Order: sequence, then structure tokens, then C-alpha cells
Amino acid sequence: MTELRTHRSPAQAALAEWDAYPNAGAHVVRVTFEDEDHAIVVVDTVPSHPMWNYCERTPRGWVYTHDHDGPAIE
Repeated sequence: MTELRTHRSPAQAALAEWDAYPNAGAHVVRVTFEDEDHAIVVVDTVPSHPMWNYCERTPRGWVYTHDHDGPAIE
């Protein structure tokens, strides 16, 4: 089983997903906390293509869970 990479913040967890693409110019636009353990991190790239990255706090730190091309509609 692969161990999840954990991070000190949701922004770090979201940006870590872009490590394999250093030329993408990924940067955090906004972090919104849904509650103390769940955050949505909007990451944009160059050229612009914003992605909503969903992150969750675990006992070991923040992890990226999934992304979407826009905000979830509830």
C-alpha cells in the first residue's frame, strides 16, 4: 500500500501535486476552509487553468484528495 504524502498546510498539499510539472507555474490563488479538517485550495497555472484542489487534515498532516475544474455544486 502506498503511503500518502502529508504536508504542514493544505496549500503545500495541493502544490505538491504539481511537483512533476515545474514549468506549469502552479501557484495558490485562494484557500477556503470548509471546516477545521477540510480545505479547498484553488491553484492556477500559466497559462491560466484554475483547479479546485480538495485537501483533508489527517493525524499526520494535510493530504490532497482530489481536484476539479471548478467549485463543486451542492
